[in-house]
Amino acid sequence: MSSEQINTKASRTVMIMAITATFASLAFGYDTGVINGALPYMAEPDQLNLTPALEGLVVSAICIGAAFGSALGGRISDILGRKHHHLLICQYYFLYLLLVVLYPLMQL
Repeated sequence: MSSEQINTKASRTVMIMAITATFASLAFGYDTGVINGALPYMAEPDQLNLTPALEGLVVSAICIGAAFGSALGGRISDILGRKHHHLLICQYYFLYLLLVVLYPLMQL
């Protein structure tokens, strides 16, 4: 392989990694925005009636979950393999997406 082919392949890999990181950051920002929009309704007395301390816990749970996911994600990927780990994550996202979409139709 010539150095030009290696540089082209490396540039392509870096570009894919940058795009993936960008979309992951957008998804994390979207989650943060969703919790920010839902928080006033959760604090209402006829809803969840959250205290300010519980509001802080709900909001910080996103960051705590991201920290644990970052800390454990690499180890799980090493055990299962990257491809299987990514497929597992995609399946979880799809399941939770279905739950979010179908929740208004469910009678609890």
